[in-house]
Order: sequence, then structure tokens, then C-alpha cells
Amino acid sequence: MNRLGDALSPYLRQHADNPVHWQPWDDAALQQARDEDKPILLSVGYAACHWCHVMAHESFEDAQTAAVMNANFVCVKVDREERPDIDRIYQAAHYLFARRAGGWPLTMFLTPAGEPFFGGTYYPKDEGRGMPSFVFVMNKVMEAWRGKREDIQKQNAQLMPLLRSFDEHKTTEGEIGARPITAAADAYKQMLDSAHGGFSGAPKFPHAAETAFMIGEGVFAGDDAMLNGARHTLQKMAAGGIYDHLGGGFFRYSVDERWQIPHFEKMLSDNGLLLALYADGARLWQSEQMSKTAAGIAEWALSEMRANGGGFYSSLDADSEGGEGAFYVWDCKEAAALLTDDEGRVFASAFGLNAPPNFEGKQWHLAKCQTPQQTAQACALTPEQCQTQLQSAAQKLLAARAKRKRPDTDDKILTGWNALMIRGLARAGRLLNKRQWIDAAAESLSSIRAELRPQGRLHSVRRESMLGGAAFLDDGAFLLSAVLELLRADFSPQLLAFAEELADEMLRHFEDETRGGFYFQAQDQKELIRRPKPVDDNATPSGNGVLVESLLTLWRLDGDNRWRDAAQKSLRAFYDAVCERPAGCASMLIALRAYLSPPPVVFLTGDSDECAKWRYELESDLRAHVYILPREGLPPALQKPHPQNAKVAAHLCDDKSCRAPVTSLDEIKQALSDYDAR
Repeated sequence: MNRLGDALSPYLRQHADNPVHWQPWDDAALQQARDEDKPILLSVGYAACHWCHVMAHESFEDAQTAAVMNANFVCVKVDREERPDIDRIYQAAHYLFARRAGGWPLTMFLTPAGEPFFGGTYYPKDEGRGMPSFVFVMNKVMEAWRGKREDIQKQNAQLMPLLRSFDEHKTTEGEIGARPITAAADAYKQMLDSAHGGFSGAPKFPHAAETAFMIGEGVFAGDDAMLNGARHTLQKMAAGGIYDHLGGGFFRYSVDERWQIPHFEKMLSDNGLLLALYADGARLWQSEQMSKTAAGIAEWALSEMRANGGGFYSSLDADSEGGEGAFYVWDCKEAAALLTDDEGRVFASAFGLNAPPNFEGKQWHLAKCQTPQQTAQACALTPEQCQTQLQSAAQKLLAARAKRKRPDTDDKILTGWNALMIRGLARAGRLLNKRQWIDAAAESLSSIRAELRPQGRLHSVRRESMLGGAAFLDDGAFLLSAVLELLRADFSPQLLAFAEELADEMLRHFEDETRGGFYFQAQDQKELIRRPKPVDDNATPSGNGVLVESLLTLWRLDGDNRWRDAAQKSLRAFYDAVCERPAGCASMLIALRAYLSPPPVVFLTGDSDECAKWRYELESDLRAHVYILPREGLPPALQKPHPQNAKVAAHLCDDKSCRAPVTSLDEIKQALSDYDAR
């Protein structure tokens, strides 16, 4: 029987009516495989995934294909967002089999003990496009299972040590330095697409961790090539079709190198990361385009992805009625009929509706093909007139689009992804003076604390009244980073105390106390065939990198050496691995830079409005960590003397001590300039 009807995951529930005898990953499914000596057919995907839908419609809804699956395998369906630990393990196995990255849907064949012996990603129902049919693959797997079991065992005897070796990092005993930072910077500059931004080739992903590294290291080292590459990338993405020019927010990735045509799923995680990046860009370069893009992301998240109580849903599907992208693309005549002649002329010029169709040869997906100045010149209008027409046209098209059948929403509340959006809102709210975003971030954090941390233990996912299992590394690491970002936006002693509780929880449940670093799974979570301890970035930053940077930040706030010691031990644990593949470890390199060259910390006390003005001035280059401290309730480490009659006092601190307070904005600016010159 199909056992997915009561699953927490909307993705699993999408398959509850399949003729396949799907089961969730649980003890019952694994025991059945052992009892019947059947291989496990593991299928991993997620609700917004287009190719997951294709394989489901072609094969999993087909009675004949399902009959082959049911007769020969114990069929297990996994939502990679609900069980990222399972997905991480078997994606690594796919890499060993194929020597290239995997993806979704992931299709793996396992022994009853969970050891992989063959796999791939999408398989079509019928042979074609250079791929065998899914039934053919299954039959070949069963031939090997029945007739070549010893060969499978020999293969696994070689494979499993390789798989587990991914987690065996050699601890560095000597000095750790900036060598991998320099190597990564050189690699990124070589990889940059000078024409279109991002890293060369298609498909093209945003690579948020790498872009954040380029901005941070570019500022630190005064590297114009790094900064220009990051700025060019953000500008091109914001103008391209990977951004939703009507509704805001970014799609997952672009299928072409010019950012024009995306796969149309929208993920909360991507948008939380990009919101922070565009806020950084808007502040650093005083960019109106980036400020508007950040606002578009924030408004999309708050209007379309917000759950009752303040949390955020996980994703919007790529598909809707009519297929992939149907909700977003336009017929040229349909768009023109909704607009006045002037609006239509300006909008068509700006977005290429007067050029040949760019989506499947018959429709138009909106991507800017002109700068605002070019559009104004082409339409013989002033920039202000052009902007008025564009805004009016966009509002009309958005209203018309809202009447279409919307893509489905995956309404899981994921702790880690919510944390990325909370951090993005808090950072953008602070840098762009949007108090409402800071308040929304605080409300969402309160929701996560109330609903996903019962009895003081963080959990990974909730949907309606159903609570998922204990949190993974990324959940806690991203949440701690979000809390620390909120402290910079709106400091409170209670929030600092929560950050300390969360850091303690991460050390107790995830730290490798012997060798350093943090495991992806908590110590008391059910054991799988390996226990990953990842350092590389994927679609989201490395939990280890984010956690190490956060621990260093927390140590500079409260002076608790446990956080510094755990961070230092982690850096030593991963240093050799980061030196081997620096370009894949941007998050850990950001943490390494924070360790080698601690950012200046400034504590402001005094009049709150004036403090806010000082903070805005002091954060102009994004380097200094500036906190506005309240007058009461602070722990001893943060109780700073405030000179009598001073409206504002600034205390500049490094990783060892704080200087005497100063009461002049120019004086603290000069002190920061001298600090940077050391």
C-alpha cells in the first residue's frame, strides 16, 4: 500500500495517490527491505521541482511502471527539504558513481542496509535523448541484484570507505593563514563572466556564498576586481529574467548564461540569501536598482510566503496550470490589450515584447533588455515619464496575472530557511532603514522559538500541527546567525541570552569534541550509513562555515571563550580541506577571515535616534559591527561607561579590549579608519 497520505511533507502527499507502494523513510520500510531481501528504490525530490513532476507524471502515475517498481523494490520517497541528511548522503554517492553533481529527482538503488549500489537522477518513461527508459534501468538493476550479488558486495566494500572519507578531515596543528582566501579570490576572478556576471556557463546559479565572500574580501583587501565582479553580477541578475519583475523575488536559477530564462520555482532560502546581498550592495554602492530589488524580495516574502503567526513557507512551484512557467509568461497581444498605447510602447521597449519571443519560441518572459536611460531615449520621454509609464504598466499586468491559477505553495515551515529570511530582513532593514522589515524578522523569530523549539530543543520543520524531527546543523547555524543579525538591528539582553542558549545547544548536540568541526546530524539522531561533517557550500552556505563565523561574533559580544575555542578548533579541523578546494568553501573562508582579521566592533550608548544616525554612517563600508546598547539589563561584559552630558558615546573594541569612549562622530570615524589601516 501507499503510506504517504499522512505525511508531513506536501511533496510526499503529492505522491499519495500514485499506484506505487510508496513508503516514507522509516523503520517499517527499512525492516521490510531486510525481511524480503529486496533492494530499496529511493526517490528524493521536493515540491517545487519541475523535473520531479515530469518523472512523477511519466512513471510514478503509470500503472505498468508502478507494477515493476512494486514487484521488485521497497519504494521509498523522501522530501530533500525535510530530510536533508538523507539527500546529502546519497547525492555524495551519486557523485562517486557518475563523477558529476547530481540533482533532483535523485533516483538511487540501495541494499536493505541502505548502502547505495547504483543510481542516477531523472529517468524517462521511454528511451530517448540518450537516456534509457526507467523500466529498462530497473530491470538491469534486478538482474544484478539476483545474479551478481557478490559483485555488488565487492563494489560496496570499496564505495563505503570512499563515502565515509568525505567526513574525515585532518586537523591542522600548525598556523592557519590566509592562503586559501587568496586562492579562492583568484579562482573567482578567473571564473567570473565579464559579460553577464556570475560564473561562466549555463545553467547559471546565484552562488550567494561566493558573492558574499567577494564583497567582504573585496572591501577588506581593497580589491576592485572582486567588488566590480560582485556588483556586475548583482546588477545583471536584477535585470534578468531570473528576477520576477512584477511580483518580486528570484527564481531558483537560469537555464542560460544571460540570466534570461529561469526554472520557475521560487525558494525561500535563495531569496533570504539574496535579500541580504542586495541590501549590502545597495548600501555599499548607493545603488537605487539594488535597493529596489531588495524591496521586491522583502515584499514578495511578506505578502506571498508569510504564514499565520509569522513564519515563512518553503517554496512556490515551478509549474502551474498550463505547465512550467505558465503563471509568469506572457502572450504579446494579451499584454498589449491590458495597457494604454503609451504604456505598451514603453513596456515593450524595456522588456523586449517588441522582439521575437524568448520562451519556447511562442511566449515572452519578462527580462530587461534596456537600461532605464535607453528606454527613455528610445521612447522620446524623460526618465521620470518613462518610470511612470513602466510602473503603471507593471501594476496592470500584475493585477491580471493574479487572476491566473497560482503555482502551488509548499507550506512547510523550515527552521533553517526561515532563519535565512529572518537574517535577510534584519540586515536589509538595518542597512536600508526599513523598520518594518526588522519588526517582521523579530516576529518570525518569535514564531520559530514558540513553534519549533518545544522543551528547549530545536526542530527542523513544522506543518500545521505536525512537528518534524530534531534540527540539523544548518537549522541551528542559520538561526544563530539570524539572531546575531537581529542583535545588530535591535539589541536586547534577552535576545543575546537566546543566542547563548542556541550556541550551547549546537556545541552539545553537534560538535566533534575530539577533532573539531560540527556534524550535520545531532548526536542522538538515528544513525545512517555515514554522519556527514560538511564544509563545502551547496545551494545554501555551509552550516560549519556559518556557525564558526557566528561563534566568533558571539565571543566578541559576551567574551565566553567556549565560543572562540570551538570556532578555532573547527578552523583547524577544516583548514587542509579548505586549502585543497578553496573555491567550494566560501562560507568557511568568510569565517577564516573573521578569525584572522577580526572586524572592528563599536558599541553605541545614548540617545536612540542619534545612535541610529551614527550607526548608519559607521556601516558605510559594511566592515564594522555596530551595536546600539540599551541602558539597562546588560551583562557585565557589555556595561559601558557613558560620559556625562554626552548625547552619544562610541566604544571601539577589538578581540582583546575596548578603548576609552569618544563622543564625536568624526573621532570614531577616524578611529575606524586607523583600525582598518593596521
